[in-house]
Amino acid sequence: MMQALVGRSFVLKRTSLAHIQRRVRSLATTAELAPRTFAHYVIYKGKGALQLTPIASTFTAAGGAGSAGLPAGQAVDRVGGVLLEFAPSKGDKVYDWQAREGAPAGALACGCAARTRPPRMHSHISVATQNKQTFSLSVNELGDFLAAHAAGFSSSASELKFVHDPGVGTSTARQVIKNLSFVDTKDGKGAVYASINVTGPEPARVSVPVSAGELEVMAAIFRFSIPRLLGVDRLF
Repeated sequence: MMQALVGRSFVLKRTSLAHIQRRVRSLATTAELAPRTFAHYVIYKGKGALQLTPIASTFTAAGGAGSAGLPAGQAVDRVGGVLLEFAPSKGDKVYDWQAREGAPAGALACGCAARTRPPRMHSHISVATQNKQTFSLSVNELGDFLAAHAAGFSSSASELKFVHDPGVGTSTARQVIKNLSFVDTKDGKGAVYASINVTGPEPARVSVPVSAGELEVMAAIFRFSIPRLLGVDRLF
């Protein structure tokens, strides 16, 4: 009787392990074949529009093959961020979602015609473009935004500014400087002006007022994105 029970337990364990292995391989295949998702949040205002697009991190295999034939682990290869795109207005509810020709290599740009809706997809390749201005926030900068938002942008101490040099580390360093700022509108309702100011051969400026409710949506997107950009969500 005891031998029968032990034998049955051994068969169940083998069956369970085989099932787990097949399930893991199935999930890995499904993940590889699953279509990529593109998510945007857009704020439309009279003189311009602001679009937020989370850019997923990339992952690479880490360590050897797992025990019992399970696949190897993963580690973050390149941390993503959240791309902010500022599009100036070209008329009533018409915005220019193209970027300027000669944008720095590696910039996220879309070669789409002017439209009333934002582009659906983005390429990591620079293309011939026009007036849109972009600014990518890193994980730490997302944290800075959340801290300033929690403190209240109505406080002068909470005015938030970021500075990027697209050509840093190359021969084009300091030729173009991008300044992103969030400044209280002083309307007493918690709204801010989100502005990008570009200095260089082709200077540009786009400013979009952001309401208190829109700031809450931005903060929720940033807060949700941070652990996923770092891969922390994959640990559990």
